[in-house]
Amino acid sequence: MVSCKSVENWYREGRVIKEGEQALKKVKPRAATLNRKREIEDAQRDGETVLQGLYSLEQTEYVVMDYHSVRFSSFRELFADSVWAAIENMCRQRLSTGRSLGISMGT
Repeated sequence: MVSCKSVENWYREGRVIKEGEQALKKVKPRAATLNRKREIEDAQRDGETVLQGLYSLEQTEYVVMDYHSVRFSSFRELFADSVWAAIENMCRQRLSTGRSLGISMGT
């Protein structure tokens, strides 16, 4: 038996469906949000049969984000990112200073 989940549920776990994968099973969708419920109702009113694909873990991969393509939605995110960048830079400087003094930092 294989555990299967929808695309949305895999995305919540930080995974996306691999390119070219076909759903192992198709089921009627269970809408969790109001917008999703409206989309389903609209499609049914138009006479479409609405089915949702389910995928196994082997059909997914971790989400890999390109750091430079991420846009900051708020000043808080930009500030937090700047702080982390400064911390990383300080760590690199300390490592290089220790190496130049002949101190092994375990790296």
